[in-house]
Amino acid sequence: MAAHNGPMPRPSQLIHPQREPAPVRPAATVLLLRDSPQGVEVLMTRRSLTASFAPGAYVFPGGGIDAADAQAHGQATRRPTQSDLHLTQAIAAIRESFEELGVLLAVRPDGAPATAKDVAALDRKAPFLPQAAARGLWLAAHSIKLMKYQRGLHVLPPYEINPRDIKKDPQDLFLGKGFEWGARHTQR
Repeated sequence: MAAHNGPMPRPSQLIHPQREPAPVRPAATVLLLRDSPQGVEVLMTRRSLTASFAPGAYVFPGGGIDAADAQAHGQATRRPTQSDLHLTQAIAAIRESFEELGVLLAVRPDGAPATAKDVAALDRKAPFLPQAAARGLWLAAHSIKLMKYQRGLHVLPPYEINPRDIKKDPQDLFLGKGFEWGARHTQR
């Protein structure tokens, strides 16, 4: 054990009992970005105030990779250079974006982006992948790219997105159709 990770010199002064770290689980997070006249904008969501971990925190949509995500390669679009691991991560990120935000990153059989009708036809509480397959939707995994830290990328102050405040089809936000934010700016 490295010196900086060693036990505290006075364990009797700990506020909470020490416990083993939680096991690491494979997970995927997606940053939904768009260009605007003010620069790059990033969509975040706010965790429930009653959540057991980080209540009220602003986060990117994402979560654990399910076994079904790795089984859904056949219903996702794919870049020629996209590895199986990266495809599975992209599918998980797409699933989580839909489950958490109702944002559907998918294309229809004719190659057109999924529409608000496609979103409305899916149940966010039911298993996502079988529903998308039943509608003939292809998950747009080709559009999910690994992002490395880049100087000059600015995250805007958090926004609370309320579906009633959205003035156009929410899918437009990610398809570059001039979506206007219908959100309230929230100060920390």
